[in-house]
Amino acid sequence: GQCSKLFPNEYQYKVKAPYGGGWKNFIPLIGWLFFVWYHLIKLWGKYKVIHACNIENCMASYPLKFFGKKIVLDIYDTVKPELEARIAQKIDGLILPSDMRLKQIGISKENCKHYLEVENVPFFNPAVKRKIIVDFPVKIHLAYVGVMQREIRGIENVVELVKNDDRFLFEVAGTGDGLDEELRQAAKECSRIKYYGKVDYGKAFQIESDADFILAMYYLKAKVHEYASPNKYYAALYLGKPVITTKGTLVGK
Repeated sequence: GQCSKLFPNEYQYKVKAPYGGGWKNFIPLIGWLFFVWYHLIKLWGKYKVIHACNIENCMASYPLKFFGKKIVLDIYDTVKPELEARIAQKIDGLILPSDMRLKQIGISKENCKHYLEVENVPFFNPAVKRKIIVDFPVKIHLAYVGVMQREIRGIENVVELVKNDDRFLFEVAGTGDGLDEELRQAAKECSRIKYYGKVDYGKAFQIESDADFILAMYYLKAKVHEYASPNKYYAALYLGKPVITTKGTLVGK
């Protein structure tokens, strides 16, 4: 994504690489690598530590370790556990959103030079009024905000539920995996389904605040979902909302 206003020392790679793009994002990814290398070299004397988020960014910056730079790998999403475990043992620090993720990538704290757990807590906007459930309204209001994936986030199942049961209202925000058009069509066919597309953080938080239940399902047909650490969990705690999730995941536990 792109922000209209840059923070000090912020550099944006202004090339589109949509969620769920797969191989279509290969060329933007190559461009991103050169973009990262360019700025790391250009700003060489202004930093000592590289905070690399996810393995692809760590791999891009790893060669600089041989020139005296320290590297910390912060894993948001595990994609290649064996590779991540090998790299984590060679760099200067590892950050995970949950200690349970150590098991996922097959590493122990003792194998890391430095290890830190930083839970995936979002920024909370105090201006958003928290509506605590006292009694259900006429419609039971469900909300999903985030990246969309077919068959493993439960979105299609909830759409069918709402279409066939007029007790429910479903608000969805986000994009990915080609579900955008299907959700637009579902919203045309059913007035109790509202699809917002991609929204900013403030709107996303407001949608969750207005809901009775926050949807955070992670079907285990995608094995990595056993260790999903979504910020929806913390948003739900902050807002006092129950979460509909999947048994056997970190959120479920």
